[in-house]
Amino acid sequence: MPLHHTMYNEFNRKNHSDNDGIVNDEVLGHMDMIATYEITIQSEADLSREVARIANLSKQLGHTLEAQNRRMTREEAYRQLGHSVSLLKAILKMVVAG
Repeated sequence: MPLHHTMYNEFNRKNHSDNDGIVNDEVLGHMDMIATYEITIQSEADLSREVARIANLSKQLGHTLEAQNRRMTREEAYRQLGHSVSLLKAILKMVVAG
């Protein structure tokens, strides 16, 4: 989540819980809103690179939220979930491939 990657300042304290739980009550009924994409992980370096890429996307969103003094939209939350699900699928595929 975006505010996990930004300074824990007044904005973060005020908005952290709301951002973390923005789709909690509905996500299981809206799995179709989580768009995934292909990630290939063949090494620890690939995994590190993907984790860093996704963390940087999240950090950028956190800075945007703070600059605009707002919470995430539902669409942004589902996009964030899409990054995480895509990474998890890639990790599982790598583990199964052995």
